[in-house]
Amino acid sequence: MSTSSNISNKKEVVSIVDFILNERGKEKAEAAKAQLPEVITITAANFFKEDNPTGVSTIAEFQASINVCGIKELRGLEYLLKSMSNDVKINAPAFPIPDKDGNEALYCHKHGKKGSSDFKVLAFGELVKFLDLYQFELAKFSVTLDELYKRVK
Repeated sequence: MSTSSNISNKKEVVSIVDFILNERGKEKAEAAKAQLPEVITITAANFFKEDNPTGVSTIAEFQASINVCGIKELRGLEYLLKSMSNDVKINAPAFPIPDKDGNEALYCHKHGKKGSSDFKVLAFGELVKFLDLYQFELAKFSVTLDELYKRVK
C-alpha cells in the first residue's frame, strides 16, 4: 500500500509543479506583453496629418510626391503599401538618398519565396519613420494607394 500512496503523491507533486511553472510562465508573458509598446495600425482614415496629428504625411506632401513620381515610383509605392498590408518583410534604408532628379528616394528590397525584388519609392512626409516602425513590427499598414488617392481627390 505504501508504494501506491507514494505513486499518487508523486503524481500530485508533479502536477502541482507543472501548474506552478505554467502559472509563472503566464505571468512572465503578461509582464513582457505589458512592457511592449502598442502597435500602430495605419489606414486611409489616419494616414494624413489633417485627420491624425501623428499621421504619415499631409495631403499636400502626398500630392506633391505623386505629381513628380514616374511610373516606376508610383508602382513602387503601390507595391510597398500592398506588401506592408500583407505583412511582407521589406528592407528599406534608414534615410532617403537623392535620385538622379534630386528627389529624396528610398531604394527598397523585398525577399520572397519566388525571388526578390528591388523598387524605388519617393520619400514624403514621415514615411521613413513609419517604415522603420514597420520593420521593427511597431506599426502595421492596412492601406492601398487607391484608397489614399481617392481620399485626396
